[in-house]
Amino acid sequence: TLNSGKLNERVLIQKYGATQNEYGEQVKTWATVHSCWASVEPIGGREWFTSRMSLSNVDYRFRMRYVDTSTYLPDGVTPKMRLVYDDFNFDIDSVIDVGNRGRELEILCTKVTT
Repeated sequence: TLNSGKLNERVLIQKYGATQNEYGEQVKTWATVHSCWASVEPIGGREWFTSRMSLSNVDYRFRMRYVDTSTYLPDGVTPKMRLVYDDFNFDIDSVIDVGNRGRELEILCTKVTT
């Protein structure tokens, strides 16, 4: 059961799309399509080195109220979107409708470190 008292962090769900700039050219941008309160929990991490670059991925679990489909989210939240929390971007690895009841989402993410 989702404890609403633990939903104490603001997160944004963003969708990748194209807009037009002042010259009429297509520009790819991330646009916020949903904002909500969530609980945030780091669940592990791994680090590896390639050439002279250190890459580290930290996995996080975000829990939030179920996001109804809408004009902006006809497919709900999907791994094609990203999550923004505390000024960091997170790739969405999976979206789980907890208990298939349409009440709670569990979103597993990888922090983008570039």
